[in-house]
Parts: sequence; structure tokens; C-alpha cells
Amino acid sequence: FFDKRGYPVSLVQVGHHRAQQIVRQSALQTAEKDNTDRIPFTLTFHPHNYAVKSIILKNFKLLQNDSETGTIFSQPPLISFKRDKNIGNFLVRSSFKTNDKSGTFTCARSRCKTCSFIHNVDKISGPKRSIKIIDHFTCTSANVICCITCTYWNKLYIVETGRRLSDRFREHLRDVERNDKDAPKPVARHFNLPNHSEQHMEVCGL
Repeated sequence: FFDKRGYPVSLVQVGHHRAQQIVRQSALQTAEKDNTDRIPFTLTFHPHNYAVKSIILKNFKLLQNDSETGTIFSQPPLISFKRDKNIGNFLVRSSFKTNDKSGTFTCARSRCKTCSFIHNVDKISGPKRSIKIIDHFTCTSANVICCITCTYWNKLYIVETGRRLSDRFREHLRDVERNDKDAPKPVARHFNLPNHSEQHMEVCGL
């Protein structure tokens, strides 16, 4: 675990050895609270702050010897360090709300030829069972499983692509537009049957 996160092997081994020396019963006991009267002085951790700590402790006698502050600062302050902000503290959620609804949605690009064929449903009914769509897709979604539906006969064609949904669908659309009844691809052959055309095509992501 620590090795994968880049911790030095020697540091992990030392920590493991120290942990083995701890008796289990003593580790389970509640630590006693320190009822010291020392005033806590917390600094944000930085390597240069060790010099600040050294200066405070070195010159603390000036406060102790003063007639007014001597009774207030009878003991040196309890100097400690807190963690500085990291990148996680600066990251915030986007101000724009994203559409996380399930289904396939148009990308609204002006030149997109796939938008008019998008079939936005939350469930696809196949010959044996129905498939519920739980993810959010658009024409530009990549690495998806596409479902091309024939609205005339209610037939489904399932294809997997690593490219964008629109890129893969446009290939099938071009094959259909060639109007070749003997086309090598099953999608083109189907939509070139009598009474079929690209107007009966719908596509969605699964």
C-alpha cells in the first residue's frame, strides 16, 4: 500500500518495526489528557517556521522577566503545527450544473447529422428481455455500446465502438444512403429493404 504511494522503503520498514514494539493493551488504553497551563501557539506547517519556533523559545525570557507579562506567560507556549492547504482544498465543484439524467441526448452541434436520429429512452426492449439505460450519453460519447433501432419492424442492431457514437452511426448512415440491397453490412442491407429508409433509423447508447 505505502510502496504504491511512493513512500521510501526504509521509512516504511522503520514505521513497521516501531508498530511491532507497541503492546496491544497499551495501544487500546485511552491517553491521559495533558492539563498543562501552557498557552497553545499553532503555526501553519512550513520548513521556515521551525526558525520562528526557535526565535520564540530563545527570546521567551523577555516576557517572563517583564513585570506585566511575567504573570501571564509563566511557561513557554506549546508550539504546534497544522497542515497547510493542499490542492484538494482549492478544488471546488463546477458552477455549471451537468445533466446527469440517464438516456441519450443530442449534442446540439450545428453540423451534427446524428442529432436528428437520437432516440432518448430509459429502456430498450429486446426480443428476450429489456435493457435499462442507466448512463448519460450524447452524440460525442466515446467507448460506448450503440443500439440502432428500426422503427418500421422494431428490429435492433447492437454494436460496440471505441470512437464517438456519431462517428460510428454516420458510417452506417452513409451505407444506407448508397441504397445497395446487397451491401456487406447487415444494417445497410436491412434499411435498404422495401418500405425502409434512413427515416426509420434511431440510435441510442446503452
